[in-house]
Amino acid sequence: MTSFEGFRCTDCGETVDDEAPTRCPECGGTLDATYDYDAAELSRETLADRSGAWAARELFPFVPKGMGEGATPLVEAPRLAEELGVGSVYIKNEAHNPTGTVTDRGLAVVAEAARRADADTLALPTTGNGGQSAAAYAARAGLLSRVFVPSRANFINKAMINVHGGDMRVVEGRFDDARETYERER
Repeated sequence: MTSFEGFRCTDCGETVDDEAPTRCPECGGTLDATYDYDAAELSRETLADRSGAWAARELFPFVPKGMGEGATPLVEAPRLAEELGVGSVYIKNEAHNPTGTVTDRGLAVVAEAARRADADTLALPTTGNGGQSAAAYAARAGLLSRVFVPSRANFINKAMINVHGGDMRVVEGRFDDARETYERER
């Protein structure tokens, strides 16, 4: 059971249901998720037995059919801590995500939301990492993916979009050119 209630505008206080756009329909303000924390029934014991991005699944409106995203290690960086003059620094190693990118958590949610909305295609402009993640999670959710990448994107990112079954549109130029093409074609 989820404790997610919906969204509240940080500017005008308007409450919006979970099918809302990314901005407040009343004033265009930023939406913030709201929860009934008492209904969450989370405890240290409950969380101790869980790992990954969805360990606190009661706080999400839904939990995507994931591929193990988020169960990435923390790596201690003692020299950086010393240089910064702090007790300790830990760095999250996102390369351990399923597609090796930091975007896996977010794209897992986006693909599941698209599936629930009966979309058939997940499309986005990207420099590469988001594209390979989108292609993988779209396929996992049973969706097609269309990825607009600039010609300058590196070969590995473009290859991984193809490996995951994405329909890649290479656009001459930089990211802004890929974004403009995406906007025209969507």
